[in-house]
Amino acid sequence: MEISGQRMPSSVNHTHLPVERKKTEPSTGNASPATPYFRDSFERPTAKSTEQAQGAGRSSPKTLLGRLKAVESGAWKDYDKLKANPPQRKDFTKRSDYLKAKKAHARQLEKLEDKASAASVRRIKVELGNTASGRALVKDLEKQGVKIHVDDDPNYPEFKDFPSRAKTTGDKKSIHIRRSAAKASDSPEVLFHEAVHAVLGNDLAKAQTGDAGPLRAHLKQLGLDPADADRIKKVTGGWGNPGGPGANEHVLTAVLTYRYQRELAKQPPLSGARQDELVRRTAQRELALSLLRNIDRPDSKLTLTQALAMWKSLPQYVTAPKSTSDADIRAFFEEYAKESYVDPSAF
Repeated sequence: MEISGQRMPSSVNHTHLPVERKKTEPSTGNASPATPYFRDSFERPTAKSTEQAQGAGRSSPKTLLGRLKAVESGAWKDYDKLKANPPQRKDFTKRSDYLKAKKAHARQLEKLEDKASAASVRRIKVELGNTASGRALVKDLEKQGVKIHVDDDPNYPEFKDFPSRAKTTGDKKSIHIRRSAAKASDSPEVLFHEAVHAVLGNDLAKAQTGDAGPLRAHLKQLGLDPADADRIKKVTGGWGNPGGPGANEHVLTAVLTYRYQRELAKQPPLSGARQDELVRRTAQRELALSLLRNIDRPDSKLTLTQALAMWKSLPQYVTAPKSTSDADIRAFFEEYAKESYVDPSAF
């Protein structure tokens, strides 16, 4: 994603849009003093089990998913066992023999991690395949040759400035998922989000420069709403300009992830004016999140006043806070950044 003009590998920023509820109470959002509302992850206070939503939780060892889980568990156990027993210097007379043993141990550990990773990816793909959009994205990932790797948490290639649970490299050729995220109940959704980055990110970039045709065609090919290409292009105009926030990919991932969540809940996708409003609000939320994240980076030179000026420079977001004090500007952005702002039960 683009952050302050600096190109970075896209990550899971994850607007988690709540599946439409029957009641109209707002969701709690992500804000808390201990965990900033703009945290970069699929973390939720209580992540709903994807297996429960899909009925997969009742899988027995005789089912495909049950067999895959058993293989996955066994592969990671083999990895953990070897990891817990590295060569010890006291067991070798010669230091050279000890160093050789360490290298051999590292090579074998890497092989076992790759084996366990492959088992996790197979299982996550099967779970993701319980929805039409999930199956389409998995097929497209394979068609484009995108590599997916589950990394043991200490080996995960973390971002410099903020934590993440998964990430897509800038060239869209690889997806990395933390082992802890792969074990979580929402792991299929984690992969779904990153798959959107990987298979549709380049088409979205073309749309930002004027041609939404490739993105429109690609969405149609995936069985998704091609009109979302034009919706997102409209509400993120100017974001890709030099100095712009550049969080437009996260608008796409959030909108499509919400559609995926509705599929899991056996609800039809939004359409028409309600989808227009969802995309508009998602864009505003992602813009607020991006600006706040930039402001709060340790090496940031962006001030709240400058962030507000950037917000106001984009024609679709001219609403400004009543006061321009730093506290009021931050409160203004935080209001737009709330998860409840994009809850369809509110509009």
